[in-house]
Amino acid sequence: MGIAHRDLKPENLLLTNYGRLKISDFGHAECFRLAWEDQVHMSTRRCGSAPYVSPEQYLAQPFDPRYADIWAAAIVYIAMRAGRNPWKSATVKDECFRDYTEDCEAGSQYFLIKDITHERSCAILHSMLNVTPAHRPGVAETLRSQWLQEVCCCQATTNPGLPG
Repeated sequence: MGIAHRDLKPENLLLTNYGRLKISDFGHAECFRLAWEDQVHMSTRRCGSAPYVSPEQYLAQPFDPRYADIWAAAIVYIAMRAGRNPWKSATVKDECFRDYTEDCEAGSQYFLIKDITHERSCAILHSMLNVTPAHRPGVAETLRSQWLQEVCCCQATTNPGLPG
């Protein structure tokens, strides 16, 4: 739709009584492309909650906000599965984040991701958390991943008289 949320975190993800996901709090949202445009508008401002902010937002250069949301979505999943965030901020000042980047550079899987996932989900999560934004998958590629294709979803029955 041309909008990056820029503040994805569990507190902004709501479920209706029919089990539908609703994303809330678009106060930091950013339009990265209008419907008739082909080019993406880069962002220059960091926003969101520190554990979910992607590493490129700490650099003094423009970045693609779409990939910041991909990063945050992976952190949300890890937080939901592990019951905690993997690090406080995605900067070299954070020891846990440094450990993550060192594991990635060595070709190892980060222990926390390895502990809460299986092989197929581990691969897509590591790609979503690639410290180089251009190497992260986009939304379509993420949704086409083998892991997400195999996820069984509940289909809530809807009451036709109520909005979803």
